[in-house]
Amino acid sequence: MKQSKLLIFFLAWVSVGFAQWLSLEECFQLAEKNHPMMKQKTPINEITKNQLTNINMKWLPTLDINLSSTYQSDVTSININLPPTLAGTFEIPSPDQDNYKSEIEINQLVFDGGLISVQKELAKQDNKISLQQLEVSFQSIKSSITYVFYNLLLLDAQKIILETWLADLENSKEIVNSLIANGLAEGFSLYEIEIKIHELQQQIDENKIYRQNNLEILGELIGEKIDDDILMYVPKDIDNQEIMNAQSQLFDYQRERLNIARKVTFCNRMPKIFSFGRIGYSKPGLNMLSAEVDSYYLVGVGLKWNIWDWKTNKRDREKLQFNQKIIEYTEEAYNQKTKIELDKYQSSISNLAQKITKDEVIIELHRKLKTSAESKFKNGIMNTTDYLKYSNDLIRSQLAMEVHHLQLFCEKVNYQILKGEL
Repeated sequence: MKQSKLLIFFLAWVSVGFAQWLSLEECFQLAEKNHPMMKQKTPINEITKNQLTNINMKWLPTLDINLSSTYQSDVTSININLPPTLAGTFEIPSPDQDNYKSEIEINQLVFDGGLISVQKELAKQDNKISLQQLEVSFQSIKSSITYVFYNLLLLDAQKIILETWLADLENSKEIVNSLIANGLAEGFSLYEIEIKIHELQQQIDENKIYRQNNLEILGELIGEKIDDDILMYVPKDIDNQEIMNAQSQLFDYQRERLNIARKVTFCNRMPKIFSFGRIGYSKPGLNMLSAEVDSYYLVGVGLKWNIWDWKTNKRDREKLQFNQKIIEYTEEAYNQKTKIELDKYQSSISNLAQKITKDEVIIELHRKLKTSAESKFKNGIMNTTDYLKYSNDLIRSQLAMEVHHLQLFCEKVNYQILKGEL
């Protein structure tokens, strides 16, 4: 599709380097780097790093200190009737009712049924989901940037047209002065042109103020100050039929997380093997019949296997299946909504393309009318009011086409953002 000569001139002026330029893609990149919302990536990654470190620590031995002091109401005793000859010389000891213990216990996990490995997978997947949720939220920032960016494009195009129109009026003013000097026009003709010149200067001043305001807003969105003389660069067209935006990627990550969670439920039912050792100092020691304080140690291997959990694991698996359905239904609804929005954008794009085609025909006809009117005006055959009408009609038709061009670009970009192409 042909672009207007004015827009082509405008882009050529930018490309040859007379001014700095800024593309929409660069705005997105700067916003992703500087926007406060996207800065959450660093703490999210640090949280995951700490989680993975803590999970890895489960392979290291645990060291516990146990201290206790007890008093019991009764103790083990052995009641045996000894012969009279032994009754005075032999006495069966009985433990004291007060007990004291200080103990260091070491436990080392030997086999965990694969639980630690899948817990690390789960932590990494949660990190992916958290980061992807930021990308989903960032889509609204992109839309805001696009809106401001194309306001600036429109203002820049409008400025060129207004300045071109002003130059044309300045030239017409000289013609009227010449006609007045030759007695072919009256003074009020000059007033009409001067009024229009002042009106245009007002519009140019307003254009400058609006542009400055939009530059400040864009600067806030991308996190960098933008120079007043910078110009916006129109992005290239992108066409891809597949919908793969941030939200679609998030659905994929959520499905992957469910698969990992299923592994966790399986590993939770696996037996756990561990080794342990204890060293302590207590009263009594390992000899329960001794009333003396004594040191001791013991080592061993243990197995823990929950063979009956009242079907909690089964219900956890069912919960994951229900979550799977929720994701599927949510994605289906999202794709349906997205397809409707994409169809609207495509319809708008097609409609604007047709308008631009008609605009080119209309502009050419207005240009012919203005050329004919200008010839009559220079020769004093046409009055200033009629001439300005033809001139105004041409400029307005050019402005209308520029608006349609930029609306078309804006619709295309929003279409691309929705599909995940930008």
